[in-house]
Amino acid sequence: MTRLKICGIRRREDVDIVNRYLPDYAGFVLVGSSKRHVSEELLRELSPLVSPSVLRVGVFLDAPFEYVERVVNGRLIDVVQLHGSEDEEYIGRVRALGVSVIKSFTLDELDRALSSSADYLLFDYREPGSGRVIDYGRLRGVGRPFFLAGGVGVDNAIEMIESVHPYALDSSSKMESDGWKDEEKIRNFIGKVRDYER
Repeated sequence: MTRLKICGIRRREDVDIVNRYLPDYAGFVLVGSSKRHVSEELLRELSPLVSPSVLRVGVFLDAPFEYVERVVNGRLIDVVQLHGSEDEEYIGRVRALGVSVIKSFTLDELDRALSSSADYLLFDYREPGSGRVIDYGRLRGVGRPFFLAGGVGVDNAIEMIESVHPYALDSSSKMESDGWKDEEKIRNFIGKVRDYER
């Protein structure tokens, strides 16, 4: 079964939606430059409210290791997603904290991605959260579990699954209206994939 991730959770209402429809992952963007940024203080408020059946993902971009360590050790997230230039040493230090690591790459970095020590790969457009769809057909035959991001929505989810069989689909901007998470879009997205794979 294809796992589903709703990224960009930043309000109590978003957590309520996640708890109603139960995707496999809920992503919190801990990147100050992102419009979906969640402060550590807000993360401490929202994280404990997420259903235990949903894995909480912290999204980081070239963050000081100490920040990642503090958030992980505070049991605020279950999985670390890295979106910057983090090297193998950094990935190893994060994995040593006892969490899984998702490392983001563009399609132009495919060779480097395949040699990464991260637990999971993630392929996205160069600007995460832009809603632009990548040329995911290039991922056919990738022999490692990967998350597919970039313009993932109810309109193309099944085609993506049939085309490249991703481990997980990761959606953010396509789950929003006017910049905020939209319950109907999330319900339709999760429902369509679950019905297809039932």
